[in-house]
Amino acid sequence: MERAESPEIKEQKLCDYYVSEYQKEDPFRIANRIGVPYHYTEREFHMSVMGRGYAVKFPDFSVHCLEGADIYDLAVSRKFRVLLLRFLLYGTVFEANGDYRPFQKLPSGDRLSRQFEEQCVKKMENRYGRVLQVFEAIMEKMNAVRIYGADISYEMEFLEGLYIRFLFQAGSESLLPKLQILFSSNFPAAFSAEDLSDIIEICMDAFDAAEPLLAVANPYSR
Repeated sequence: MERAESPEIKEQKLCDYYVSEYQKEDPFRIANRIGVPYHYTEREFHMSVMGRGYAVKFPDFSVHCLEGADIYDLAVSRKFRVLLLRFLLYGTVFEANGDYRPFQKLPSGDRLSRQFEEQCVKKMENRYGRVLQVFEAIMEKMNAVRIYGADISYEMEFLEGLYIRFLFQAGSESLLPKLQILFSSNFPAAFSAEDLSDIIEICMDAFDAAEPLLAVANPYSR
């Protein structure tokens, strides 16, 4: 019996396919569509990812941080590379208007809300919610913006003009912490609802990579 392909192999094949499609594109059309500069001399796009500057080469699709070490390890994250390729190939970005929506209020979000709740919200609650000082320190390390809205609330720019808000309500001895994740209203033009679970997983990986000692110290980190 033929063995099923592993998720890693499937993800690599998907990445290879998107790279081949990316290499066929006009970089100036991509730049105009998603609103990021393309530097012709260096043959690379410049964009902000979770508060740090990155360059994405064209047409070979290599990713490197413009601000020293790639502390998020995005250049080697296959999940991020697939997501970024989808953004470059199909995404559109318009200016955020200050409206933020929960996952279930986004297109197709109601259909996938239970999956998102289990894979993302509950996972983040267990990973950071009971030690909110860890989450707070990581957000500060990533230069996220503290906002009003709950006990610990931050707004982070995931990609150019695309914002995510993490609103943590502290728990107690008898109550688990509660988290609400909100997305800026321009997200549906850039990513599908199916992509958002991957985005939150990428964020969690980046949170731990940004401050590994704090992540290790968190007894609920896994």
